[in-house]
Amino acid sequence: MNIMQIRDITIIDYDENNYLGIACDSCGGIGYKECDLVKASPQLTAYHTGKVVLAELMSMGFTPFVLADGLAVEMNDTGKQLIEGFNQVLSKLSFSVHLTGSTEENIKTVQTSMGVTCIGFCNKNKLKFNKTKSGDICLLVGLPMVGKEVLQNADKILDMDDFEKLFNCDFIKEMLPVGSRGIECELNDL
Repeated sequence: MNIMQIRDITIIDYDENNYLGIACDSCGGIGYKECDLVKASPQLTAYHTGKVVLAELMSMGFTPFVLADGLAVEMNDTGKQLIEGFNQVLSKLSFSVHLTGSTEENIKTVQTSMGVTCIGFCNKNKLKFNKTKSGDICLLVGLPMVGKEVLQNADKILDMDDFEKLFNCDFIKEMLPVGSRGIECELNDL
């Protein structure tokens, strides 16, 4: 089995026609728990964290089919609120993604924390990687934000349904969701 890492995606050579892609992200300290440094609703926190892994997969041409959350919080109430946020972001998509996960029921938690994994399939000839050529046009859509910036600038962030519209455009050769490394680093990779 051939496994490779491209950008933030683990890509598995699944069969002669398809790749399996896996994207992961984590989030901690953003919520309403006593030790959270950024106060934001758990729904919003999960929405944006789920959006990260969905966008990472979709930007490379993968169609997500499973979103798995590892919630380091109790089910009642924080876990339920986080799950609500994941369901909200998934509802923006025109296709179905199965949500699964786990919560922490054995230890009292004082900070919101989670790990999120998304899995998708991509036809090998539809993989959007290393397709950009000299002379191609590069556009920046939305602005990358983190922490309180997300709360203060929601209108400057690309939403999931907008991202899906870009995902469905055949004329877009490549997409790079800008992560914590910043725009310049992503452009240099491109």
